[in-house]
Amino acid sequence: MSLRQSWERRVPNEISSIVIENLADNFPALRNTALACRDFAALAQPHIFREIDLEENYCHQVLFRSYPRVHRLASLLQNSEINRYVQRLHLSSSGIPSDVVAHILRHLTALTSLSIHDPECRLFQEIETSSVRGTLKQLHLYSPFPCRWDFVSFKRMLLSLSDLEVLAVCGSRRFSEPGAFLLPSSLRMASFTKINADLLRAIGAGLQISPLPFLHTLILDPFAAIPRGHVDWNGLASDTQIIYKVHTDYFTDPFRQARSFTFATRGIAATKLMFICLQSPWIAQPFACIISHLPGTVRELCINITAEAQDAHCYDRSLPRSPSREWTEFDSALVKRHEQGLLHRVCFRCTKCEGTGSPKHYIFSYSSLHNPTNEKIVLENRTILDEVEDNLPRSKGRGFLEVDRDTVFFEPTM
Repeated sequence: MSLRQSWERRVPNEISSIVIENLADNFPALRNTALACRDFAALAQPHIFREIDLEENYCHQVLFRSYPRVHRLASLLQNSEINRYVQRLHLSSSGIPSDVVAHILRHLTALTSLSIHDPECRLFQEIETSSVRGTLKQLHLYSPFPCRWDFVSFKRMLLSLSDLEVLAVCGSRRFSEPGAFLLPSSLRMASFTKINADLLRAIGAGLQISPLPFLHTLILDPFAAIPRGHVDWNGLASDTQIIYKVHTDYFTDPFRQARSFTFATRGIAATKLMFICLQSPWIAQPFACIISHLPGTVRELCINITAEAQDAHCYDRSLPRSPSREWTEFDSALVKRHEQGLLHRVCFRCTKCEGTGSPKHYIFSYSSLHNPTNEKIVLENRTILDEVEDNLPRSKGRGFLEVDRDTVFFEPTM
């Protein structure tokens, strides 16, 4: 058989499309199929290049620089038509020449989701002037170290994104200028994790100036501190779903965390509140402290525990079946609030934080609840739900405690 004959497809169009669609989530198989013939390659490329991950890999304590892959992508965009297929891009911009990043952004005309690890101010200007400002619907920014972004550049970039629906910011602790933080009016979901008190205040001030009519979900996780005062949430609609990240590791002071929670949520008029946290043997302690500080309007709670355990040794053995002192205090806090008529329902879930078509959930920023670097992570351990039922007997007996075993993947709804 000649080379030309081997590249000629002998399968009807309908069958070819079915084959490729069935392999859409099998990346190795898609690559092999794309080598079979030109038609298969044309059908497979939209799936192969739909999501590109160029973030640095820190697994196994080996830093694999993404620079060669970034330059390779820049070259491909220059000499091919894959720009039509790239919808999601994960990028680490630290140390990469600004002209390379600008070149990539200019060519990605179909980009709808952008995740940036360690973003720099110059990148905000590139986004503001590139074509993605009219196509981008999801923006995720993660800064692993304290940084000082230019506040004006950052605000201008955000306000230029006319169709942005999801914004997730993690780890940006300092800004060079104070003032109100105005957000795009198109936002539907916003996540602010590991941020300081000043930024939360600026967000609240921005909502008062320019309320967001479509915002239905807000995730909060203030950076560990003991701030004074509170955030003014008068510009936040009462039906906005609030999701608060609770830290359940051994070293986090639960009383300090309760004070941060009070600062971040006082004045919120929501009747429903969702908590999300990682699995941990110390999960009851922070909640025992936080429950008594709930906003006065909250009547329903959902506590969503991730299905991934923080550390393998934590779940080599189950949590004690008889309630510990922390579980007893947690149970008492729930019952007390219920008896006061301030709590009607508490629902527990254990879910995986993954998004449709991507291992990184669209509502969270990089590394806020996923993408762990600890190779001892245990996946899909949902026995914590059994521990909840066993260790909160008084709440269960009064009928306001629910355990949702049907919801497997995280949903930002109650």
